[in-house]
Amino acid sequence: MEGQACRHGLRAAGGFVLPASVLVHDALAHVAAGLAPEFWQAALNSLLLAGAAAVLAVGFAVVLAYARRQTRSKLIQAASTLPAISYAVPGTVLAVGLLIPLASLDNGIDALMRSLFGLSTGLLFSGTAFAIVLAYTIRFLAASLGAVEAGLSKISHNIDAAARTLGASVSEMLFKVHLPCYGPRSAPPRSLSSWIR
Repeated sequence: MEGQACRHGLRAAGGFVLPASVLVHDALAHVAAGLAPEFWQAALNSLLLAGAAAVLAVGFAVVLAYARRQTRSKLIQAASTLPAISYAVPGTVLAVGLLIPLASLDNGIDALMRSLFGLSTGLLFSGTAFAIVLAYTIRFLAASLGAVEAGLSKISHNIDAAARTLGASVSEMLFKVHLPCYGPRSAPPRSLSSWIR
C-alpha cells in the first residue's frame, strides 16, 4: 500500500510539480528582468478579444435558450443542440475547420474586388481578429447556453402565461420579466464566468 502511494507521489511530482516549477521559475525570471512594453499590449488584446467573444456567446445563448423556451419548433430545438458539438471538438480541429471556409471567402472577395475595381482587399476575415472572436464564440457557446438554460428553467412557465395575458410581447417578456428574474447572480453573469478557466 505504501509502495503504491509512493508511486502515485512520484507520478504527481514528475507530471505536475516538476513542469510547474520550471514554468514558475521562468516566469519569475522574466518578471525580474522587466516585462517588455509589448507584453501589456498583448495582454490587452487578449482581454479585448475574449471579452468580445464572451459577450457574443452570452448574447447568442440568451437568444437560443429563449427561442427554445418560447417555441416548440424542431428547427429551433436542433439549432440549440448544435453548440454542444463545438464544445466536444478539439480547438485545433475547430480552428482548421473555420480557417478553410474563411480563407475561401477572403479569396473570393479579393478576386471579385480585383476584377471590378483593381484593388486587393487582403484577408478580411481569416487574417483579422474576426476569425479569433468567431472561434472563441463557437467554442464557448455551449457553456454559455447551458448556464442560460439553467437560469430559464428556474422561472415558471406560469409567469410567461401571466405576462402574455397582460399583453407583453416576446421581447418585452425577455427584457421586462425574465432578465429581471435572473437577478444579479443570474445566468448571463454565470455564462460569462464559464470563460474563466
